[in-house]
Amino acid sequence: MFQSDQYIVYGLTGICKVKSVGYLKGDGFDRDKVYYTLEPLHSKGSAIYTPVENNKVRMREVISKEEAMNFIHDIPELDTIDIYDDKRSEPIYREALKLNNFFELLQILKALKLREIEKNTGNRKMSALDKKYLDLIRNTLTDEISLALEMPREKAEVEIMEKLGAGALDC
Repeated sequence: MFQSDQYIVYGLTGICKVKSVGYLKGDGFDRDKVYYTLEPLHSKGSAIYTPVENNKVRMREVISKEEAMNFIHDIPELDTIDIYDDKRSEPIYREALKLNNFFELLQILKALKLREIEKNTGNRKMSALDKKYLDLIRNTLTDEISLALEMPREKAEVEIMEKLGAGALDC
């Protein structure tokens, strides 16, 4: 069980702060269930109410500082997930976001960054779908690394993207 004031990753919403844990009163709430009240990182003042025993949306702890440093260090050697065509890629992206596995998302981010570099080199444009997911996954991972390393978001993004570029050049 997560604790109040803890940051977690909540499904596609991303980073949320646990504001409280307890029973909720009111219409629509099961009085016998314990709920988390979550505040999304980028939506201050808004709230998400979800049962502690929620099996529909994956919740997990934010990666540790050590894990974040290791992930950033290992990006150049990181294997990518094969993306063959746009028609089959969206379900892969959506499923990875739904499962909320940091490592897998990082692999997809690297694959998309490689694809972007390849397209730019050939004076072609990345598909709108790939660009959408590149931005979404980059933002999700950047928020988490920024929080784990206690650094400004912009600095975390620069570090990630520099490592992705270095890894792309090695391929």
